[in-house]
Amino acid sequence: MRASMMWICSKSCAALVIFALLISPAVAQLPTAQLNTVFPLGGRPGATIDATIGGKDLDPPSRLWFSHPGISGKAKETPPNEFLPPRPSPNQFTVSIAADVPPGIYDVRVVGKYGASNPKAFVVAAQPDALEKEPNNDAATATPLPLDSVVYGTADGENFDVFKLALKANQRVVLDCQAYRLDTKLNGTLVLLDAAGNELARARDSVRRDPVIDFTAPADGDYFVKLHDHTYRGGEEFAYRLVATTGPVVDFAFPPCGESGKKQRIALYGRNLPGGAPVEGLNTSGRPLEKIEVELDIPADPALRQTLAIPGLIESEESGLDAFSYQHPTPAGPTNPVLIGFASAPVIVEQEPNNDAAAAQKIALPCEFVGQFHLRGDVDRVAFEAKKGEVYWIEVLAQRLGTSADPYVLVERVTKNDKGEEEISVLQELDDDRENLGGNNYRRFRTRSGDAAYRFAVPDDGAYRITIRDLYYRNRGNPRFVYRLAIRQEQPDFRLAVVSLPDEPQQDQQAVPAAPPLLRKGGAIALDVLAFRRDGFAGEIELAVEGLPMGVTAAPAMIGRDDSLGVVTLVADPSVVDWVGEIKIVGRAKIGEEVRTRTARTGAVVVPAQNGNETSRARLARSLVLAVTAAETAPAVVRAGEGKMLETSRGGKLQIPVQVTRHGDFKGQINLQADGLPQNMGKPNVNVNGDQASANLELSINQNVKPGIYAFVLKGQTQWPNYRRNPEAAEAAKNDKEMLDKIAQQVADEAKQTQQRKQDAEKTANDAAAAAKQAADALAAAEQELKQARQQADQAAAAAKAAKDAAMAKADDANLAAAAQTAEKTAADAAAKVQAATEKKNAAAQAMTEAAAKSQQMAEAKTAADKAASDAAEKSKRAEQAKQQANQTLNQINEQAKPKNVNVAIYSTPILIKIAETPVTIAFPSPSVAVDQGGQAELPVSVARLYGFTEEVELVVTNDNARGVSADPLKLPGGQNEGKLALKADKNAQPGERKLTVEARLKFNGQDLRQKAEFTVVINEKQAESK
Repeated sequence: MRASMMWICSKSCAALVIFALLISPAVAQLPTAQLNTVFPLGGRPGATIDATIGGKDLDPPSRLWFSHPGISGKAKETPPNEFLPPRPSPNQFTVSIAADVPPGIYDVRVVGKYGASNPKAFVVAAQPDALEKEPNNDAATATPLPLDSVVYGTADGENFDVFKLALKANQRVVLDCQAYRLDTKLNGTLVLLDAAGNELARARDSVRRDPVIDFTAPADGDYFVKLHDHTYRGGEEFAYRLVATTGPVVDFAFPPCGESGKKQRIALYGRNLPGGAPVEGLNTSGRPLEKIEVELDIPADPALRQTLAIPGLIESEESGLDAFSYQHPTPAGPTNPVLIGFASAPVIVEQEPNNDAAAAQKIALPCEFVGQFHLRGDVDRVAFEAKKGEVYWIEVLAQRLGTSADPYVLVERVTKNDKGEEEISVLQELDDDRENLGGNNYRRFRTRSGDAAYRFAVPDDGAYRITIRDLYYRNRGNPRFVYRLAIRQEQPDFRLAVVSLPDEPQQDQQAVPAAPPLLRKGGAIALDVLAFRRDGFAGEIELAVEGLPMGVTAAPAMIGRDDSLGVVTLVADPSVVDWVGEIKIVGRAKIGEEVRTRTARTGAVVVPAQNGNETSRARLARSLVLAVTAAETAPAVVRAGEGKMLETSRGGKLQIPVQVTRHGDFKGQINLQADGLPQNMGKPNVNVNGDQASANLELSINQNVKPGIYAFVLKGQTQWPNYRRNPEAAEAAKNDKEMLDKIAQQVADEAKQTQQRKQDAEKTANDAAAAAKQAADALAAAEQELKQARQQADQAAAAAKAAKDAAMAKADDANLAAAAQTAEKTAADAAAKVQAATEKKNAAAQAMTEAAAKSQQMAEAKTAADKAASDAAEKSKRAEQAKQQANQTLNQINEQAKPKNVNVAIYSTPILIKIAETPVTIAFPSPSVAVDQGGQAELPVSVARLYGFTEEVELVVTNDNARGVSADPLKLPGGQNEGKLALKADKNAQPGERKLTVEARLKFNGQDLRQKAEFTVVINEKQAESK
């Protein structure tokens, strides 16, 4: 199930909710960007996709940073609305992948106010891809999974994610659920079923901790894939990339290495390999593996020989190896990449049978013997001859090759007794690397593995045998369990890995935050540098930083002799500007007469742990990305040791100057403790009070401290008072609130005005309707009056005609004539009344038409006014809601931005100290002195007192090599630097030249110390006296 952010809000509050979603609950720690999720986990070349991120302290994210320049991520924006302009959409990005970006796995980081986050994996692949569609918890709702395609999804907790796959008979498909390899928390389980629900295959922890199913369909039909977390967890952090491919898949290469600059024949084992054929008896999870052979030119470039390619997941314990990436070209495109290591000696491939001592494979040294713990019970043995005094390093690599094998190695001396029978003496057992760089409790980048190494100083000429097997060989075997057994001549060297440190103290010491490097203006951060020392190299390693921006410096730093951990401190000037970019940590060391330079690989925590109940995960990142911010000024920066080498001897005391540069009104106490010193130097501390700008750390050197150069830092904490988190967001929210307050008031005023206009329109419409009714009544009356007039006119006209006809019939009848005239006048009057009634009716009709039109107009105006009033009221309601949301958002942000006392981790610049054996040196003016047998001679000697030492020095000739030469002890009191040892030779002393030792004995600060120096004495044979 793809977990998307639920974001429901009216248009008016859409932009405001951004702040509330971006800001996590207030905690008393400094914010640093931490990326927990990216979805989907990849895309195709040439595609533009929508991506959702999740994490901590990501506000406000400005862009995505990818390890390939052809991939970019731009923050999406919400569309503008009636109140606010477009704003960044919370945690939503548009990712563009250029068409020429090669398929592979890249790093993605989020860049924002609080730096560039830790990396997460992002896949670019050519296969068609799609997103899982919910619901898909059963066969009826299964998401289609076409062959040779990818589906991105997230585990659904207690529910299954189900996919439907259509296969043809005998079609072979590989189902690969990629999650652990892509930095997610999913511990996936895959189950394959037929259409009837019968389970056909199940997988878990096939590759790393990801499940892979290799299946050949028995018949045409639909098949179903169920996917879930092994412990039924789910959510955004449990994303996966499910691949269904009929293309080539390489499981492993054998041999897994080759000599630099030479050709090496290598077999690739896998599934669906073009031109490959099944290997009899070679299978994994019951499925046959195919094999193709290639001849590779192992790169000869010395610079490449010192690197480790990162085509996929390289876990922390694997990060000290050297290897290059190989992808085999096929008609279906290149295969998945495999790592090919650089062998340290000629490669010898295992030849079975070699399980028994009698069948041990004969090898010549030096070599890298390569084999497999193929079958259950598999034991491999090699035999060789070696000469006394030869020195070899025996090292086994298996877990560091990415397998789960746990190799066990037994080194034996083989001799024969008088009867010719073999007699075995065990010289060494190897099982697991006992050292975790940085110490057993170092959790940020764990390097301990099940592999081991051993310095083999050949004790005698003769035969030797090595047995190698998997620790659990009785119960398991797997052709993927490839190993390298190096038996090489001593090749001292080193590799480095750099890991950033948190900028806030951890209340839970078991917690492992992501803590990418974020350098605040005027502050300092620390980077741990781990040294993978090879073949006994124990020298000092000088550290430097390349690629720093203007205003950022790195004080001289070093990894001391025999130490595995050093610290680089980066300091930002108060004038720095915002910057994000790649930097490099470089180490230099003298090995023999050669100065070697090695660039540190970058370690990153990709799955942080909040406490000891969680398991963090770290891997190699493709670059070291530093973020510098000018938005916040650190409270202080601590510089220690004046940037130079401080010297004393065993028994001495150092006063190490500590300078504190405070910023703003910071007056807090800073508690500092030495970090990185050997146990026998202790952990001295110093507190710098709030009114102090300097202090001294006193370091007392015990007499049992090994002389040499040491590097350490002062680590501690202080409180940053009144720290405000993202006050800019609070100011922006305040501005939005004020703007919305004004808008809400304006809209409310407008709503009142429209309500009044509605009331006015309603009155006008009512008046118009009443006038229209009056006009209609008047028209009806006029029509009635006209009707009556017409009736009367008709009657009058008929009477007039009758009277006229009567008068005409009796022309001489005056009465009839008068009656006819009267009737005619009455008809004329009636006709005039009709005319008047018609005109009155026409006028009434006109008035009624006009009144009806006006009434209609006023009714329409009333309807418009009603709508305007309703719209204005709704708008006012939305504006009030937006105002309330703005108030709520402002309150939330103000709570986050409320001044708090925050605990801050403090790291000083590195302190370099050189410890001498004693505070004196012994010198002899003459390199040798002669004395006759039975005679005496004086040996002038001088001492130089150093490091403030002023006490007495006693000089004694000590070594057994004197044989007949003696001297009384010579005491040089304080203030005396020269004297003479009175040598006495016995009369029987052997003539000749020999080395003698003078030992200086002294007390320095109450501690007994010894210093030795050699001189040459020549004993002359006494000549016989002549008689």
